[in-house]
Amino acid sequence: MKSCQSSRPIRLAAFFFIFLSSVFHHSFIYAADDASAWFLDDIHAQKGWEFLGETHAFRSINLERLLTKDPEPRIILSDLTVTRKDFKSPGFELSYSVLNRGCLAKNIKTEISADISNASVQTDTKLPLEISALSVHNGSCRISVPKDADLSSLLFTVSISCENGANLSDKKVYTVEKSISFPADDKPQIPETKIPLQGITVSASPYLILKAGDSLPLSVSYIPENTTDDKTLTFQSSNPDIADISENGIIYAKKQGTAKITVASSKNHIRRLTVSVYDKTDDAPQEPVQTNPDSDAPAIPAPKKGSVFTVNGMKYKITSAAKSKIQTAALLGTTRKKTSLRSLTVKNTVQNRDVKFQITAIAANAFCQCKNLKTVKIGNAVQKIGSKSFFKCTALKSVSIGTGLSKISSRAFAGCEKLNHITVKSKKVTRIGTRAFHNIHPKAKIQGKKSFLTLWSEYQRNR
Repeated sequence: MKSCQSSRPIRLAAFFFIFLSSVFHHSFIYAADDASAWFLDDIHAQKGWEFLGETHAFRSINLERLLTKDPEPRIILSDLTVTRKDFKSPGFELSYSVLNRGCLAKNIKTEISADISNASVQTDTKLPLEISALSVHNGSCRISVPKDADLSSLLFTVSISCENGANLSDKKVYTVEKSISFPADDKPQIPETKIPLQGITVSASPYLILKAGDSLPLSVSYIPENTTDDKTLTFQSSNPDIADISENGIIYAKKQGTAKITVASSKNHIRRLTVSVYDKTDDAPQEPVQTNPDSDAPAIPAPKKGSVFTVNGMKYKITSAAKSKIQTAALLGTTRKKTSLRSLTVKNTVQNRDVKFQITAIAANAFCQCKNLKTVKIGNAVQKIGSKSFFKCTALKSVSIGTGLSKISSRAFAGCEKLNHITVKSKKVTRIGTRAFHNIHPKAKIQGKKSFLTLWSEYQRNR
């Protein structure tokens, strides 16, 4: 008799354990009143208890409210956080916790969105298809947004839906949604990259002829344009009584004579202009302008064949200066560092000293080994591209040539290993020089008039 009584507590404990196991296994609902004593804690899963292979978090169980006739899942979203992923391309990392305070939830579906177009979501940690009663699960994802997106204020939304896994007659879809904002003030500051100033260019010709009483604003550009250095400029005139210049870069022609204008950057990059002023009653000078006897400025020479001038960082050589003919020039190259040149557009004309010159040629070796040059557009006036003019421009990908071209000299584009798109609009091309396009991209796309394509086929056979 004593043996039977001593085994009774053991049988009661075993019965109680089996009872609790069936409750969790069949996922009967637990009381869903937040104010009751037994409800789930809003704590992370790692603080919960391991039971039947799931992580559970609870304080205590009130047996009087343990079961119900109509069990339902009760999904709760918590611990929703969002952080910047990196600084070079906009991206965010979003994490959250899901707690089930009800019965078994099945067919779990998760939707995550951001209030910005073209955002993409990549899931890192997925929720299971079923979430048992009293269990906690964590989810996370990465959200990428376009580089030009407005990040001043973002709103991220997480939506969880499920079905009742304990009551098959319940066809209802249970949904919970929560949002979190990411204001600009919370974002980490991206450190500014310092970009040094390498030089300046002035829009006007180095030799100017102005009428007394006229004014001319100068436009100054920075190399590179996105420099972070101080962009302060100083302007000075050698003879303000003849031609003065304001602190904003406006030249004021006052009386007949010649003055030198100096433009200087904060890093001591210097550009100089010579301004000749003629009187209102006189005609504008056609021949070389004589200097004021009281001025030390030199006379301005008339355009002469073979002379060299520079406009906007490009150097030109006059190839024809006869007044009776069209005045022409050849492009010799750039006065800047070759590594700073990333694109090149050769226009039809260039102006120097109020004289327009047609650009009819690109000289030999003009842009040889400009290793950062990617695109080249050549105008309709260019007739000849010189030998090795773009030799080993290893970053060059695209070349477009106008309607006036007649000759491409030897090795003009040789060694441009990334050159994969060539367009020639001219019908006048009669010669493609030896190895003019040697070692360009093997799958380069060639476009042009029928005559050029025929010449290209012949070049391909003979190279």
